Amino acid sequence: MDKMAEEKRLDLLKAPNILSSVRMFLANRAPLLWGGEDFEWYIRKIDAEARYDFKPVVELPVVIWINKDKPRVLERFNQAFRTISEAKILTDDFLLRPQIMKERYLDAVLPR
Repeated sequence: MDKMAEEKRLDLLKAPNILSSVRMFLANRAPLLWGGEDFEWYIRKIDAEARYDFKPVVELPVVIWINKDKPRVLERFNQAFRTISEAKILTDDFLLRPQIMKERYLDAVLPR
């Protein structure tokens, strides 16, 4: 998209964060919004009645780096993973089940 914008084939607006992007989109300052699932949460939080077509195009993997030289840290992460697995809150792909994510997102506070 950056290349297409440089070639003047499209107008590309970039916002510093998800919240700003969603506000621009909902204010009709941008006809299209390129983003991921987090964008939909913000849209619903700002305007639950907003009408739009949305398909997430970005997935954000979460990675945890730990120092393997500290066995207690690795042992604790492994125990946490076993606990979560045994609680059956992960999908077959080892992602949190949608209901868990929904509850977490509903608890999150929308920045002003």
